[in-house]
Amino acid sequence: MEVDDSSPPPLEVRWLHLGTPYLDLSGVPVSAPAQSYAAFSKSESSQMETIFLSLSEEDQLETRTKNPSLEDLAKEKASKDKIEAAKAKSKKSGNVKGRAELEREEEAQEADELHAREEERKREVEMELKKSEKAEEIEKEEKKVGVPVAKDGLFEVDVKEMKLYPIFWENRGPNIPVRRGRWFFDERRPCPEDMCDELEEGYLKIKPWVSSYADELQASLLNGKQAEAKLRFELVKSKEAAGGSTVIYQDAVTARVVSESMTSRLSSTLWTALRAGGSYSAGTHVYRGYHAALVAFHPPNAVPGGSSSQPSTPTSRPLSLVGSTTSARPSFSSGTGTGTGTNGARPSLDEFRKSVHDVGKELKDGGREIVEKGLDGLAEVGERLGGALEGEGQDGDNPVEGVEMPNVQDNGEDEEPEAAEVTDLILIVHGIGQQLATTHEGFNFVYAANILRKEAQKQALSPALASIMRDRQVQFLPIQWRASLKLVHNAAEAQEDLDHDLHNEFTLDDVTLKNNIQYVRELTNAVLIDIPLFMSSHKQSMVEAVSMECNRTYRKWCLRHPQFAQTGRVHIIAHSLGSALVADILSDQTTTFPKLPSLPKQVLYETRDRFIFDTHSLFLVGSPLALFMHLRQAQLVPRRGRERTKNSPPDEALDRAGRFGCLAVDSIYNIFMPSDPIAYLLNATVDSKLAKHKTPLAISQVTAGVMASLSESVGRGVGTLSKIFDGIPNPFGAAASPSKRPQTIRLPSGLELSGPAGSERLRGSVGERRFSALNPHGNLDFCLNSAGSISEYVDMLTSHGDYWADKSFAAFILAEIFASKEDLVRTGMGAPSSQGEDMIGSL
Repeated sequence: MEVDDSSPPPLEVRWLHLGTPYLDLSGVPVSAPAQSYAAFSKSESSQMETIFLSLSEEDQLETRTKNPSLEDLAKEKASKDKIEAAKAKSKKSGNVKGRAELEREEEAQEADELHAREEERKREVEMELKKSEKAEEIEKEEKKVGVPVAKDGLFEVDVKEMKLYPIFWENRGPNIPVRRGRWFFDERRPCPEDMCDELEEGYLKIKPWVSSYADELQASLLNGKQAEAKLRFELVKSKEAAGGSTVIYQDAVTARVVSESMTSRLSSTLWTALRAGGSYSAGTHVYRGYHAALVAFHPPNAVPGGSSSQPSTPTSRPLSLVGSTTSARPSFSSGTGTGTGTNGARPSLDEFRKSVHDVGKELKDGGREIVEKGLDGLAEVGERLGGALEGEGQDGDNPVEGVEMPNVQDNGEDEEPEAAEVTDLILIVHGIGQQLATTHEGFNFVYAANILRKEAQKQALSPALASIMRDRQVQFLPIQWRASLKLVHNAAEAQEDLDHDLHNEFTLDDVTLKNNIQYVRELTNAVLIDIPLFMSSHKQSMVEAVSMECNRTYRKWCLRHPQFAQTGRVHIIAHSLGSALVADILSDQTTTFPKLPSLPKQVLYETRDRFIFDTHSLFLVGSPLALFMHLRQAQLVPRRGRERTKNSPPDEALDRAGRFGCLAVDSIYNIFMPSDPIAYLLNATVDSKLAKHKTPLAISQVTAGVMASLSESVGRGVGTLSKIFDGIPNPFGAAASPSKRPQTIRLPSGLELSGPAGSERLRGSVGERRFSALNPHGNLDFCLNSAGSISEYVDMLTSHGDYWADKSFAAFILAEIFASKEDLVRTGMGAPSSQGEDMIGSL
């Protein structure tokens, strides 16, 4: 079988990005994109290339102009810094202007601001009068789906705009550039678009892939400059070729770009060095295709038997799929093996030159053998050439320079193993303080969610939790409701204000004392403002912001994971004030909600104060919900018709959507740290008399093993709690020690195993049965033991935000979500009951 030289080898296109710090889901702000590119996986890149090729020629051209280089980004940043510095300097020297001029500027600025406020208010009035957003517009916007990348597709690539972005939260940093790489300086640096065009044009003209090219290149050494000129191609368009440059193709995948001044001085000696890849470093290497660049810098070492080991300098290219790692060792579907000599020594330049002609001939014959025999032929050719080819170059040189090398294509070994489908989605609703994130990015709630997600990933690897989770997967998504909150005044009053020219609007900054502990004032305004807003007429706007943001996130998730809408479960972690807002929504929620595919568009896109999904478990964290229930004299009551209350009698559970405290959930957990000043106990809102004898259950420390019984740490939790209330009556009532553990196992259904399966039922007072209907443990309050510090007052300042990095908290969330009754029996994970054995009986 003859090798077909008439057509060039396929050009391997690989898409790359500067988003590694973002894809890593950092727990701290990312100040700038990465400084070197990382490749998307082969499947992700193929999807992007398919979309790109489907664009019209005009759109392709427009897309390519949005493909910046690192140098462009650096210049853009320098330009912005220069402008900011000039503004600062101008502001600092503004006092040299005349007083009258400054006053005129201030008046003009105030007039512009007033006009802008009036226009904004008009728009708000119009929006409020409409009462609802158009479902068609929302649907059209949300269905703009890009190419999903990273774990669970948390990020997407807009091919036409050439940018990478997160799907479920806002990217407040700079745009994350994406590149379409064809020719490369190395696997982290693609050549610019215009340079790629010229390199490919020259490649098609010179035809270095043909079998005779090695002889032609060899002959040029003997026939002088006229022959050499035929193998050169001038680069004139690209910026990198400013001043004139020449590209010299060494083989099917490698070329050198040499400046015009150097080309004019090239002698046969330099051509020999260029041909043989010797110690003379002439010009800049470029490689055709991503894998050729990868192999050039990270070749596999040849070992006996034809297998490959990890390269001595493995690539550290960040993988696009977060949370797992794969070997950086490249592999091939075709091409030639590279490695050190048979004795492990690096061949000398003279030895390499002496053998290069024979190697060229061997490769030509080997190319036919590879085509005929496939991988077996590749192994045989690689074994024969192993002693002649050197290892990785010292100065980034191609280890196979001067040798004909068939197009190298990877076989997908850089692909991440396919992740299992997510079975449980956890929405994390933040509390107060996110207004501060508009000026201090470090307070952005996205980073807290990232910390919890990574901690949960670590805990899920423990044998205990792994045996419970099995092949089920969970994903955490932040709900940034504060960013979408729009405070709208009563429409009728707003219209009256416009009619009577009542436009005296003022900001919180206008009424804040100046020069008086200014930082504390700013902190107070940004953090505590949410509390009076919740207590004002704006509460409904806050409820709608939470509901609509949760619904938007859920719709986007189901659009990208269609199966989840039918089989997935949704849980909510609500922090601080967010817990009160979520409780308000779930109180008004219908007991069960139809599956998303069956919902009409009007419900799907215009629901403003309800969730369009069922909530399985609700975790209240650092929650003041009990305080608001006290102010409203409300009572926490199980919702009839949920998992544990399908057959509940009327005195145990109510089917009362709209009653505050009757939440449409299966399980409720109130989690707090003893020193958290915002948190309150919740048991008393169910039954105040029983609550006096119910000690909060202490969450097991992961250092003691996730499967350790909660009762083993209850005493420690009470001891920690008592320090705060030293000299104050015990807030948990007279019971200072855990209740006696019954000789039964409590199941997620709320029942305790005693007797033959299917014969159990709960007995006891109304309050006892209500506790058991609200979660599997018959107790709503769960205490996280503080790590401890030099002062409880110091703990008080930080504990409200310390939940996200707590190992025990992450493990508790996973255990409660995934544990089945079989798991509890098998592992002995049944939680202690504080209700006594008298409530268990047989039919």
